[in-house]
Amino acid sequence: PAEAEGHVVAMVAAGDISATIDEPQGMVHFSESADAFDSPGAVAAMEASISGAIGVATKLQAMHAQLCTDSQYLSRVMRERVQSRWEDDGMGMGK
Repeated sequence: PAEAEGHVVAMVAAGDISATIDEPQGMVHFSESADAFDSPGAVAAMEASISGAIGVATKLQAMHAQLCTDSQYLSRVMRERVQSRWEDDGMGMGK
């Protein structure tokens, strides 16, 4: 227990976690630090994540636009829909 408490105290002191130790009960209560996102590194990490998400969204929009105008893709989708409807109505070839 003392070794674990030492690790928790060290992590709190280093700012790795936000916690309080209830010694009489032998409990550690973890909480979110209000300062967790105040560092330049945290802001940079959030900006990088947001930028990455925007990049993925942009790529998805471009792919969607391309698929919406691709005649081969649209023909295949329409064939599949018609075939699915026929099968749902019991008019498919295998029934």
